[in-house]
Amino acid sequence: MAGIALWRTLARDDVLRELTYTAREFDGAEALHHGFVTRLDDDPHAAAMTMARAIAAKNPQAIRGSKALYTLAADADSAAILRAESDAQGQVMRKPNQIEQVRANLEKRTALFVD
Repeated sequence: MAGIALWRTLARDDVLRELTYTAREFDGAEALHHGFVTRLDDDPHAAAMTMARAIAAKNPQAIRGSKALYTLAADADSAAILRAESDAQGQVMRKPNQIEQVRANLEKRTALFVD
């Protein structure tokens, strides 16, 4: 069910092979150790909401560009990734939201972005 395509960038090849060949179940701590999960939390909903609020408070163009770059990175070669990163930076730098972020940092306030 797409495990190999999705997991190949998360865990080492030997780990993926062992888990695939044996179908051994594993707990959250082992999932964290192997890179299948980012973190464990006693209140995952609250942790997810805290992260969502932190991301939502960032420059929306920068977040969209970052998402596109990470999507591209799964299959592209280094040269293509570097070109795309350069293009993405050009779409953010010296634009109103980036200028707002710099001003907000200097004024020690929350940035107000336009989407």
